[in-house]
Amino acid sequence: MSSIILHKAAQQVLCETLGFDEGRIYYAILSKTEEPMELSYSKRYRLLKSLFIQGAVAKLKNYEKDFYIYVPLPPSFLHAKKLNPELITFLEELYIQNYYHLLETSFSQIILRDETGLVFFLLKYLMKDNANLSGTKVDPEQMKAGKFKIAIADNSREDKKFGVIDRRFAFEFSVVRQRDAYDCVGYIATKENYIEEVERNLNISQESNI
Repeated sequence: MSSIILHKAAQQVLCETLGFDEGRIYYAILSKTEEPMELSYSKRYRLLKSLFIQGAVAKLKNYEKDFYIYVPLPPSFLHAKKLNPELITFLEELYIQNYYHLLETSFSQIILRDETGLVFFLLKYLMKDNANLSGTKVDPEQMKAGKFKIAIADNSREDKKFGVIDRRFAFEFSVVRQRDAYDCVGYIATKENYIEEVERNLNISQESNI
């Protein structure tokens, strides 16, 4: 597809999948073309909350900040909806171009509805050699990498999800019950002490299942 057709097709798919206004604002944020989206504060907040519930945005707090802000999640969550892979790849490349820096954080707290799309994206674009995961629903068969590169430890606790990628990136989430749903609350980090902490948790998880 040509670039113009990809842009239009991607916007259409997002609107059909997320809702018309939600799809428009997600694409505007993702492509950093928000100027045409003239929204009141209350409507923007309502749409971002809807996108959070659908797994398209997260609440993130950088270690230098005192408050959470909404940030877009990689569009890899669309894989679960069985959409055109070419369109998803196009949107993932937009994310890399405009927001990859959000993931290269020494430490950031993050709240999201489901971690699967984020972990999928990290494995697809960040992993070079190997990954060790526990509690995640990501299927190694979906990745274009040999099984030997991704080790998933058995985990009897459904409320804990963590992993280390190439010993240079770590994440850890706890599943927290909200009024009508569950959120994943935790952090992503590249700082060595957090990577070592997650590695210890992975060892504990593996040992507890022997």
